[in-house]
Amino acid sequence: MITRYDLWLAKLRRRSQPSGLLSQWANKLANQKGHTPEYWRSYLRSILDGETVAPPEFILDLELISAQPKEIKSNENSQQMLWDSFEG
Repeated sequence: MITRYDLWLAKLRRRSQPSGLLSQWANKLANQKGHTPEYWRSYLRSILDGETVAPPEFILDLELISAQPKEIKSNENSQQMLWDSFEG
């Protein structure tokens, strides 16, 4: 039976594929939580390899770090309408 954790782990594995991403995540975790980037790289690798189960609070941290930023589409008309509403 596939659990939500299994689905999350598969998604995290896909996200971590590009070269250097694991190191970037490790550096961010070191800056936010302490320890060294090497510690976090090793910990992340143990999660990705299925040796360690990530605790729920760490899953949230990883989601925030690993999520792809959404592209914000600029619509000048809607911005203009917003400014017009303040003038009005």
